[in-house]
Amino acid sequence: MLHSPRATPPKRIRRERNRFGGSDPETIRQTLEKVRECVKELERHAKLVASGAPMALEALNGVWHRSEAAPELGGLPHYIKDASQGGAACTLHLYNQLGTWQITRSDPASILAGSDVVARSLSDGRHPNTVDKGSWSLLASASGLVPCEAFDFWTDGPNTPEQPFLMEELGLDYFIRAQPRKQVVWFEDPSTGHVFHSGAKKAGTHSDKPGSRYCPMCECCFSANNFKSQHMRSHLRLNARDRAESMPATPLHSPLPSPTSKFDEPTGFGDEPTGVTELVIDEELAIAFEAAVMMPIPLDAPAVAKIKSFDPIETLLDDF
Repeated sequence: MLHSPRATPPKRIRRERNRFGGSDPETIRQTLEKVRECVKELERHAKLVASGAPMALEALNGVWHRSEAAPELGGLPHYIKDASQGGAACTLHLYNQLGTWQITRSDPASILAGSDVVARSLSDGRHPNTVDKGSWSLLASASGLVPCEAFDFWTDGPNTPEQPFLMEELGLDYFIRAQPRKQVVWFEDPSTGHVFHSGAKKAGTHSDKPGSRYCPMCECCFSANNFKSQHMRSHLRLNARDRAESMPATPLHSPLPSPTSKFDEPTGFGDEPTGVTELVIDEELAIAFEAAVMMPIPLDAPAVAKIKSFDPIETLLDDF
């Protein structure tokens, strides 16, 4: 029996892998996109500027830069400024520690961190540019930290469609906090890289569309036209619902009906509501209701100043 010669399988062609593990040839555009995803841009066209410090603390005034060694501390920005005088080298550090913004002469990573504070703010802003205006206290020679309403930080930049702000330069919470200066800003959406203006209407010759604003909770942009009236109100409703659902179901935390609001209810699908009947007051329920909504205060208790934490959503709605 004659046998046909054995067919030789085709030679496999080994494809070169690109630097990201794929078999397709790598393009310059793909490379730049991958690098951009890995390296977050923190500073570009804008700069953080401080002003208003007295002559004794003139070193605080001027331009601050993002720290290259540690650009973030605890998830919040860390800025530095060269304050060297004569032959003495000195670097000032601006960062947030335990919910407090402060400026120190020592490195935050050193053992002396926080021991030489020269300025402090109790604002809960997420960036020096969004720290409440007039909330800074500066170090005085003898009396410690003294309030200084004139001292302030702000982000300065070209503010154009060609050179927009980064949200890292403005502060991720910039659009959800009260802004003393009403101005339209051009910024880059950190999630898409698209450039928007923040105005609720058209931006003249630059744009024929309403602007957008960035929401740090959703990590994306929404129309500026209804950012306050709709989007921020939706967060307010969600926060209220979450607070209600997170309350433990105990006699002290469960919502108690008012003892003066007992009404007759229909007993069946075919019954007609009879309206308000005779008012019934349960003595035990009344006592529990009063205990839940009223906290007794001792007569000799010292006066304590109530500090209301900043709620950006309520502030925006009140401002709107």
